[in-house]
Amino acid sequence: CLSRSDGPLNLPAAFPASLSVLSWNGRHLGHSLKEACDLKLSFLAGLLRSQRPHVVFLQEIGLRIEYLRDWAARHGYRFTHSAPLHGQGVAVLTEWKFTNKFGIVVDEVLRGAVLSVRATRQLSFVAVNVWFSPAGAAARRPQYTVVANYLRGHRHAAALLGGDHNRVDTTKGRYLLPNQGREGRWAPPDRADSATFARVLAGPCSL
Repeated sequence: CLSRSDGPLNLPAAFPASLSVLSWNGRHLGHSLKEACDLKLSFLAGLLRSQRPHVVFLQEIGLRIEYLRDWAARHGYRFTHSAPLHGQGVAVLTEWKFTNKFGIVVDEVLRGAVLSVRATRQLSFVAVNVWFSPAGAAARRPQYTVVANYLRGHRHAAALLGGDHNRVDTTKGRYLLPNQGREGRWAPPDRADSATFARVLAGPCSL
C-alpha cells in the first residue's frame, strides 16, 4: 500500500474504509475449451459471491474474452480488458455500486500488462493491477519505470499496487512445479531485481 498526503481537486487521498481487492492469475480464463472456461468461471463466481470484492485484478486471462463482459455484468461488475499484441492480457472487474459511487475510471497504463482503477469522486486513490514479465529482471525493469511514471502523475492519490509480479523477493517465495522431468523446487530469490523494484518505485511512493 502506497500512501500520499492530499488529493487533487481537494479530494482527500484515502481509500474507502472497507475497500476489498481480490487478485487472481486466472491463466487462460478465456480458454478455447468451453469446459476449462466454465470451471474457472465457476471458481471466480464463487469468490465473487463469498467475498463481494469491490475490485478484482485478473492476469493472463487469455484471448477469448468476448463473453466475459456480459458474464461480469450478470454478477454486478463492470469488465475492462487490456489486450497485448501477443500474450494473455490483464483485466479488472469493478463492482457497479462502487464504480458509480467513486466515479471509477480505468486507465490503460501499459497495454496488456497494467491497468489502474482510479477514483474521480469523493476520494482520491488508484489501485493498480500489474502483470510483470516472467522473462526475467531485464524484461521487468522497463515495466517498473512505466508504473513509477504513472504513480508520479498521481502522486497526490493514495495508491495500491497488486497483481502478478513474477518476481521472487524472499526464500520460499515461489514454488516451481515439476516440469519436463525436473523435480519441483523453490525458486531462488532475486535480490538485485527486488532492489531495482524498490529503488524505482521508491521515488513516486512509499513502499
